[in-house]
Amino acid sequence: MVAAALGLTLPWLALAAFPRLVAPLPPPGDTARSLREGLGFAAAAGTLWLLYRLAQRLSPESLAAVELSLLALGLLAWVRRRAAGRTRLSRALALALAACALAALWLALPPNRP
Repeated sequence: MVAAALGLTLPWLALAAFPRLVAPLPPPGDTARSLREGLGFAAAAGTLWLLYRLAQRLSPESLAAVELSLLALGLLAWVRRRAAGRTRLSRALALALAACALAALWLALPPNRP
């Protein structure tokens, strides 16, 4: 777990420690959009691996509930992004996002066994 945390934070720490490393990066635009989409696929692959590991600890019904909560979380995040200008709707969607995230975490907990 520590290795994963270090792997995620080391690029940011390197850029913070050596700001000159930011200069050669391309400006925001099509390249940044493509990079963001590519990293999104990498994040999805990591999520699938974590779900595979979680499947070894949970019943199929619990795993399905976690997966549905994560699907709802993604859908709500997408809808919230599309409704960025409307503050009331955006706040309601943010609350729904938090509820889905908490539901996914609660459902991922293993059942109490005596």
